[in-house]
Amino acid sequence: MIAKSDSAKPWAGDRQCPFSVQSAAEVSSGTTLAKGSSEPCGAARWQRTMSIGVRRPSKPMIDAFGAVNYKKNFLKQVVARVDLLTPLLGVDVTLLPALGDLAVEDFPIPEPRDAITREVQISAAEVKATQEARFKEWRFHGRERTKTLSISQQAVSVEYTSYQTYELVKKEFVRILDRVGELFPGVKSSRVGLRYVNVIERKEPNPMEWSAHLAPQLLSMFQFPLEGDRLALSRIFHNIELNFEAFNLRYLFGMPNSDYPARIRQKVFVLDLDAYAASVADLRETGVLLDNFHGKIQQYFEHSISDELRRIMNAD
Repeated sequence: MIAKSDSAKPWAGDRQCPFSVQSAAEVSSGTTLAKGSSEPCGAARWQRTMSIGVRRPSKPMIDAFGAVNYKKNFLKQVVARVDLLTPLLGVDVTLLPALGDLAVEDFPIPEPRDAITREVQISAAEVKATQEARFKEWRFHGRERTKTLSISQQAVSVEYTSYQTYELVKKEFVRILDRVGELFPGVKSSRVGLRYVNVIERKEPNPMEWSAHLAPQLLSMFQFPLEGDRLALSRIFHNIELNFEAFNLRYLFGMPNSDYPARIRQKVFVLDLDAYAASVADLRETGVLLDNFHGKIQQYFEHSISDELRRIMNAD
């Protein structure tokens, strides 16, 4: 049980590890940039214009690949995020100890930062900033800084750059959401998402030859350029979006080419699977939603790879 006297006080963080507040971040045209960085921070990658409906409670789907767990993977980033329908009152200033103390159990390095949101109006004549708001983003890192929990007024998210299992991601994320639900009764989500970014890198001579690693259906996009022009490719990427009514799946795959606009020389293929539900839901439904997202993401990942790649991921 949470004592009233505790929940009314701001969370002070790890008493032996004081906060190191980072410089402000800016949100401009829907993108959040941390100062000194040219990459959108994790929260901003999930900001999208959408219409929000009310969804019926989710039902668990059958996960045909639930038992699949490779010894190695090509995951560069896994993100789970919940956007909230209404702001968490007071979180822009302080974090309740009942929430902060729970956060440091799995994410023991607190590192909050100040952030700024800007509303931008774009017209044919001008681009004009109309509103600006400052808020606190409560960030917590794992001991190796390979995972990060972020709590703000409008969203809760976790990001992993070193991935073990889906079950661990779900456990660490849902226990935070459960505490949020206890401390802020009636809170609902407006969007729930789960994203897996696989970056397959191979040290092999022909950067366009993926038939040993990926499914032929996925590689059909290489057939479109004239055969004599394929070595001139500087980027090739494809986008598939699926609406399953209960949720959506956005699947981006291809070769982004870090040397762009030069020709592709490095053998790197990205499988970016982003499942989300943009509708109002009880926060307690998040676990079932994540299970359904993960099952569909795993299904499409398995549909995309070859037995040879499975052998590589299971090799000692």
